[in-house]
Amino acid sequence: MVANVATAITPSCTMATMPSGTGGTIVEGTYVMTAQTYYGTSGCASTPLATTFVYSGGCVQEITTSAGIDVRAAVTFDVHDTNEVTKTVACVSPTISGATVDTATITYTATPTSFTLFTHNSGTGSVNPDRVESFRKL
Repeated sequence: MVANVATAITPSCTMATMPSGTGGTIVEGTYVMTAQTYYGTSGCASTPLATTFVYSGGCVQEITTSAGIDVRAAVTFDVHDTNEVTKTVACVSPTISGATVDTATITYTATPTSFTLFTHNSGTGSVNPDRVESFRKL
């Protein structure tokens, strides 16, 4: 079971156009979220959250803590093209009423010490906004 060792961050939002990821090699290991930015919106969630995930063998074990609630997820990452990843959620616990799953195109940028996800939800019918989430490898 993954322990959440991340420091809580507060999401930010901007009306700017969201960039796309440039690819790279995703290095296996433990990562903590360092920033979350919502694009195309002037109002976004302001509740601090902390996320830690472990990436190994194309699979992610993740824990996010927000408002005192721990949410765990198991996700597979199918990396394709030069900068795109498809996330498939295997399970989430606890189940959250009203939560939605992204059906977005997700691009990424990876370095040996960081990983950034660019989730493009615009035009997918998802109520989730476009967002960029940055992680640092421990």
